[in-house]
Amino acid sequence: MKYTLFIAPLLLVVQFLQAQDFNITKVPDWVKPVEMPTDSELSKYDISSGYYAIIDDNQFNLANFEVFKRTVLNVLSYSGITNASQLSVTLDTSYRQLNIHYLYVWRDGKKIDRTNDLSFEIVHNEFMLNQGIYSGQITAYDILDDIRKGDLIEFAYSLNGQNPIFENENYLILPLETTNHIDLLSYKIIYPKESDYTIEFSEPDYVAYLDTIIN
Repeated sequence: MKYTLFIAPLLLVVQFLQAQDFNITKVPDWVKPVEMPTDSELSKYDISSGYYAIIDDNQFNLANFEVFKRTVLNVLSYSGITNASQLSVTLDTSYRQLNIHYLYVWRDGKKIDRTNDLSFEIVHNEFMLNQGIYSGQITAYDILDDIRKGDLIEFAYSLNGQNPIFENENYLILPLETTNHIDLLSYKIIYPKESDYTIEFSEPDYVAYLDTIIN
């Protein structure tokens, strides 16, 4: 069984609605805790957007067709407030459900639970509308208020559902490069022992690097 996760840019917006198209649920039991790093190797010259990710935690349960994502953003300057305050999740509503687990703002070492303040607007993304094809893909989008310099924004959600086009197979595409600094980029894949999977890397340098970690 194989699984693929595609992350595509927003190409065409055909409708913009105010809606609550998500559930608020607890973190799934299968998710493994990943510790947030306490030390960062970045310098002020590494940051161009005024913020960076302390952790980008991605976990995939191939048996349940669930994807869990958790990010913690560190707002370093006033210029980073605007970018870091924009939350967005893209999904295809024809086969996937969005579950929000929590939104925390850490300020001066204290956790502020902002989960119930979320109010996503839904942007309908239709890439093939001119061909008469409606996909059901949306982007849930929210702009947080009262975010300040020095805040940490911790956001966790999951997507469940299987793309019917793949039938019982699964595909994953996992990027190992980002445009902004990340202290810890984490991938965890949970799959049935009896399943047979193939791993391929697009860059030879990644293969050599991962061999040093695995071996």
